[in-house]
Amino acid sequence: RRSVAMADSLVPKHGGEVHEFSAHTVEAQERQARLMQQMEAQRRARTIAVPTLDADVRSKLRKIGRPITLFGERPENRRDRLRKILAEIEVGLEEDTAVRNLAGVT
Repeated sequence: RRSVAMADSLVPKHGGEVHEFSAHTVEAQERQARLMQQMEAQRRARTIAVPTLDADVRSKLRKIGRPITLFGERPENRRDRLRKILAEIEVGLEEDTAVRNLAGVT
């Protein structure tokens, strides 16, 4: 992800010159990209279907390598956590695919 931000920091100017953004500008772009990714994950989480049975939720969490139960977690909290995790995974996979497509890697 950082390499994409660094590549975006090079902006061609008139006459073919290339100028780099300041470190502060690159940092702000990275922060903005992370925020946009979080917002997209939250939006997706509202639409992702997750199992309703607690045993199925635990099974799905186990399958993706996440803790089955956090201390003090209730079944409805576990289900919400699964929904959030699945949305983050989905958004992350799409971002990785988009970066590969931009880079020309298949």
